[in-house]
Amino acid sequence: MNKLGKKAAFFRLMKYFSRYKRLVAAAIFFAVVGNVLAFSLYMSGVPLIGPQRASLYSFAEPVTAAIISTLVLGSPFTMWDALGFACIFVMLVLLSLPAPHKAASEAVN
Repeated sequence: MNKLGKKAAFFRLMKYFSRYKRLVAAAIFFAVVGNVLAFSLYMSGVPLIGPQRASLYSFAEPVTAAIISTLVLGSPFTMWDALGFACIFVMLVLLSLPAPHKAASEAVN
């Protein structure tokens, strides 16, 4: 591609972006808010609640994503979604239970 072709391609690309400024701005906004801000808030919250509890809360993220997509986007909520919710909640309960004491397990052996 010659120099003139590169310039023409660049100007065509700029014309495309100027037509879709709101779309590009929305994509940048969601990239910043959805990733950078959310991750930095999560990492600043870990010292406040501890890494164990923070990891438990992070397992609930698919649940909130499915609920928001159902409410906002109107995606169907199926039996498989409910089964996945149940599995996540059972796992959260099992991980939240206190670990059995070592003395009790040694007494059995």
